[in-house]
Amino acid sequence: MITTRKATDDDKPFLWKLKVASLRPYVAQIYGWDEPTQYGYFENGFHPSAIQIIQYDGQNVGMYELQESVKSWFLAVIMVLPEFQNKGIGSTIIQRMIDDIAVSNKPLRLQVFKVNPARRLYERLGFVKLGESKTHIQMEMSNERID
Repeated sequence: MITTRKATDDDKPFLWKLKVASLRPYVAQIYGWDEPTQYGYFENGFHPSAIQIIQYDGQNVGMYELQESVKSWFLAVIMVLPEFQNKGIGSTIIQRMIDDIAVSNKPLRLQVFKVNPARRLYERLGFVKLGESKTHIQMEMSNERID
């Protein structure tokens, strides 16, 4: 069973482990991985009140952060431990988001590293490319696609 819960300060070690396991290969490929620098970014961005922990059969396996603005929703980050990827966990969580925010009449946006194969998941779920930078692709699921 896939469930979510609010993060707490006690989740900090898990969330750091998750970042390293999930993002290190892509960050290393694009920028190079510098552990102290990455931990500094992690520390500065650690706001447990904004984070949802993803659990699979009661075990912490991932996290996400969804932000709302006046015009849109933004999936700032979603990560699942590599050993739990390709089990439908990420797609289930994102589909729940899509269903939950459909009534808001706001598009859901995200960005993904160009080298991250998760892009295919987002495309399967109906996200379309809005633009790109040197390192990322910006994607959106519009209200028309949600309904």
